[in-house]
Amino acid sequence: MFSQADDLREGMMIDQVFTCSRVRARLRESTFGGVLDEYVRQLQARGYVRGTIGKCLGAVEHFGSWLRDQGLTPAAVSRDLIHSFLHGHLPRCRCARMSAYRRAVNASSGSGA
Repeated sequence: MFSQADDLREGMMIDQVFTCSRVRARLRESTFGGVLDEYVRQLQARGYVRGTIGKCLGAVEHFGSWLRDQGLTPAAVSRDLIHSFLHGHLPRCRCARMSAYRRAVNASSGSGA
């Protein structure tokens, strides 16, 4: 695996957060896939650990999927839209994608279900 020193020197990326190639590919193809490596670097620079970074990536992927399902692009993001996601969608969320994501994260991190 990678040491903290390696992460600081090279900057952590999705490949260093998830071992499962399917999860990495899905994240890279997601709505915000083009900026996720930089997002990971920013989180790592602020002291976040891999597990927390993985959860943050899952949240970004979920938000991006919700945007796409609403027929919206990242350019449409506003405070009101984020509020709608956080307070309208999340409390009632039954997204199949999120269930699959949770299983993949657990498998990738080596933790159980």
